[in-house]
Amino acid sequence: MLIEFSVGNYLSFQDIVTLSLVTAKIPLPHKKLRNNRVKIDDQLSLLKTAIIYGENGSGKTNLIKALNLMTHWVLNSVQDTAINSIFPVQPFRLNSKTINQPSLFEIVILIDKIIYRYGFEIYSEEVIAEWLYYVPEHQEVPLLKRELNQFEFFPPFPTIPELTPQIKPHNLLLSFTEKFQIDIMQEIWKWFHHNLKIIPNSFPNPINAKTIKSWKNPQYQDQVIQFLKPFNLGINAIQIEPFSDPNPNQPVVKIIRSSDNQITPETSSQTFDLYQEESLGTQKLIQLAIILVEALNSGQVIWIDSLDLNLHPLITKTIIELFHQRETNPQNAQLIFTAYDTSLLTPKLFRRDQIWFTAKDIKDKIGKTELYALAEFKIKNDSSYDQDYLLGKYGGIPL
Repeated sequence: MLIEFSVGNYLSFQDIVTLSLVTAKIPLPHKKLRNNRVKIDDQLSLLKTAIIYGENGSGKTNLIKALNLMTHWVLNSVQDTAINSIFPVQPFRLNSKTINQPSLFEIVILIDKIIYRYGFEIYSEEVIAEWLYYVPEHQEVPLLKRELNQFEFFPPFPTIPELTPQIKPHNLLLSFTEKFQIDIMQEIWKWFHHNLKIIPNSFPNPINAKTIKSWKNPQYQDQVIQFLKPFNLGINAIQIEPFSDPNPNQPVVKIIRSSDNQITPETSSQTFDLYQEESLGTQKLIQLAIILVEALNSGQVIWIDSLDLNLHPLITKTIIELFHQRETNPQNAQLIFTAYDTSLLTPKLFRRDQIWFTAKDIKDKIGKTELYALAEFKIKNDSSYDQDYLLGKYGGIPL
């Protein structure tokens, strides 16, 4: 599970900001909000979802871009060519000092009941620093410390002096997981590769070769159809065919409908092309179903930019509640997303520590992004979060 993500001196983030999924000690206005968190032990409970609001250009998307960039560096910096040419690290440019300083990315995650804190700093095409800590028994201890190409290893992390010369200035040590065969590194690399999914605003088609292979499983197909049933789309089945001409980058997806949601001798069924005959909202919902069913089954961490875009508010609310309910989220998957729909901003759906805002800092007049939670405000349990937000009491609005 995700515990925290931090970024500093990247795009609109001048200072280090942290999105935390650790529960705050706050009163809960509704008992059902207790289901919104997972108790790990007596000291730690984690939130299942987080929603991020903010005005246009305030930095919501930049936070997701930061985690996406960190992920790409972890998975791809082993390449011979400098990854910065493909995934450039752009420091905060509105300050003459920070533009010549490294950018920081750090994540704290929980894997098999052990907490790991991994991060790195990058300037231009070079890794300036890299570190890994873990918490074996309530106290954090180092495993790896790196300054430029000087490495320091700590037990039980093995010392690998014969391999470190292979690491170039643009390589992260974590990217060499397969070559070094170190269990701890492999666990963290696998978390980035298998447990984390980031969906940008453009919402790229999630149907790939892996999806087509999974789709051969009737149980998976049925789970996706059952996911869609409450939304009354009239979909009885989905057919996914392999990539082919004329567009080899997009599979053929057909949906089968009947007039009353059931195919019987009295009703007729029709087949529709998802990308040619369906609305953007239906396309997104079906693609979301494919992503979220897998996430709920395997306990993944999903980040989505503009989850509410092209979706009815009640559909968005239902998706959120699927992550909150123990019955539908037994593996404790997590959903972090940005939104503009203020009807979701209610104490009946979210705890105050689940609601986050991005805002431009107007005090220093340089437009850096601030990130903060509603839990930082002293407000009454019966407050109308949506109305107070639109009145500007929490910041993060354009007017």
